[in-house]
Amino acid sequence: MSGGDGECVEVAAAVDVVHIRDSKVRSGPVLTVTPDAWAGLVRLAADQTI
Repeated sequence: MSGGDGECVEVAAAVDVVHIRDSKVRSGPVLTVTPDAWAGLVRLAADQTI
Protein backbone atom coordinates (compact mmCIF):
# COMPACT_ATOMS: atom_id res chain seq x y z
CA MET A 1 0.00 0.00 0.00
CA SER A 2 1.53 3.28 -1.01
CA GLY A 3 0.39 6.83 -0.96
CA GLY A 4 1.56 9.68 -3.13
CA ASP A 5 3.45 11.12 -0.17
CA GLY A 6 5.96 8.26 -0.01
CA GLU A 7 4.57 6.59 3.10
CA CYS A 8 4.45 2.88 2.34
CA VAL A 9 3.74 -0.31 4.23
CA GLU A 10 4.31 -3.91 3.29
CA VAL A 11 1.72 -6.53 4.16
CA ALA A 12 2.40 -10.27 4.24
CA ALA A 13 -0.51 -12.59 4.87
CA ALA A 14 0.23 -15.99 6.35
CA VAL A 15 -2.27 -18.69 7.32
CA ASP A 16 -3.15 -17.39 10.79
CA VAL A 17 -1.58 -13.91 10.92
CA VAL A 18 -0.91 -10.78 8.89
CA HIS A 19 2.47 -9.06 9.19
CA ILE A 20 2.76 -5.31 8.53
CA ARG A 21 5.92 -3.18 8.40
CA ASP A 22 7.27 0.12 7.09
CA SER A 23 8.74 -0.64 3.68
CA LYS A 24 11.53 1.90 4.19
CA VAL A 25 12.66 0.39 7.53
CA ARG A 26 12.99 -3.29 6.67
CA SER A 27 14.87 -4.14 9.86
CA GLY A 28 12.37 -2.22 11.99
CA PRO A 29 9.44 -3.53 13.99
CA VAL A 30 6.72 -5.70 12.50
CA LEU A 31 3.10 -5.43 13.58
CA THR A 32 1.38 -8.82 13.59
CA VAL A 33 -2.41 -9.02 13.68
CA THR A 34 -5.11 -11.60 13.05
CA PRO A 35 -6.73 -11.78 9.62
CA ASP A 36 -9.98 -10.53 11.18
CA ALA A 37 -8.22 -7.49 12.65
CA TRP A 38 -6.60 -6.73 9.29
CA ALA A 39 -9.94 -7.05 7.50
CA GLY A 40 -11.49 -4.67 10.02
CA LEU A 41 -8.75 -2.11 9.43
CA VAL A 42 -9.17 -2.36 5.66
CA ARG A 43 -12.95 -1.94 6.00
CA LEU A 44 -12.45 1.10 8.24
CA ALA A 45 -9.97 2.66 5.81
CA ALA A 46 -12.29 2.01 2.85
CA ASP A 47 -15.10 3.86 4.63
CA GLN A 48 -12.99 7.03 5.11
CA THR A 49 -13.07 9.85 2.60
CA ILE A 50 -9.77 11.49 1.72
